[in-house]
Amino acid sequence: MITVIQSDSKGNAILYKDVLVDIGVSYKKLAPYLNEIKIILLTHIHGDHFNKSTIAKVAEQKPLIRFVCCEWLVDPLLDLGVRNIDCLELNKLYDFGFVKVSPFKLYHLNSDMSICDNCGWRIFADKKIFHATDTEHLEGITAIGYDIYAIEGNYDEVLLDFILEHSTEYEHGHRSKLTHLSIQQRERFIKENARGKYEELLLHPSSTYGGVNE
Repeated sequence: MITVIQSDSKGNAILYKDVLVDIGVSYKKLAPYLNEIKIILLTHIHGDHFNKSTIAKVAEQKPLIRFVCCEWLVDPLLDLGVRNIDCLELNKLYDFGFVKVSPFKLYHLNSDMSICDNCGWRIFADKKIFHATDTEHLEGITAIGYDIYAIEGNYDEVLLDFILEHSTEYEHGHRSKLTHLSIQQRERFIKENARGKYEELLLHPSSTYGGVNE
């Protein structure tokens, strides 16, 4: 059911059967899965989640695929020639027949430290899926009793603090702490929300800062 096409700092695209979350990979990498995809749920504008050339080509080659997003991505999609767009409001549930989805607010920054509008997705099909990545925290968000927790675990707090203590102020890890979720934050959220049997999917790990869960 779950296909991790890619999930790291260079590209992100996760396929849940016929629902793709993010399109931050090359067209060549995505092409083998295009016939399976019915809708694409988008999160934010950063290139590792929003590959402009791939989006434009998908819209041209597969015009029936629906691009689903929040208001901040409508104009960027239109600029790329995408016309099959569904703009959703945060925290509202939408029924597409084969799947129900609901976006929720996440907290991310641009490279200049300005706010980057971002959302996560609740996906309800054969299983209940909670998908969240590229966020400083998950405060005020709950996901009780989901079947799949697909959550970012970008860095290990202890390792990153050690690296930052022995590095310069220009170390990229300073930004990671303000824009990404740690392994520890991820584990706490799952522990607080999971009930019974469930699956975990680690998103956007950093091998440099210990996000890869050995």
